[in-house]
Amino acid sequence: MEIAIANVPGVAGKMYVCPDVSGSIRSPVTGLWRGSTSAVTCVDVAGLMAAAILRKNPLGGDYPVRDGRRIYRDELA
Repeated sequence: MEIAIANVPGVAGKMYVCPDVSGSIRSPVTGLWRGSTSAVTCVDVAGLMAAAILRKNPLGGDYPVRDGRRIYRDELA
């Protein structure tokens, strides 16, 4: 992972990442193309981006957001 995130910038101080976890973000990243739909969803990409940013900026945290409010871990099911 360290090689993959080598170009992710570090930021001094705390950084919070607030990925959207609403229903629409669970769509495939390629859209719904017959025969070409990806198994990877937008929420997968958002999670990967959040993980990369937080790996380089360990003083922050992640706060998933749905409908304009923070979602807690027990609500992510």
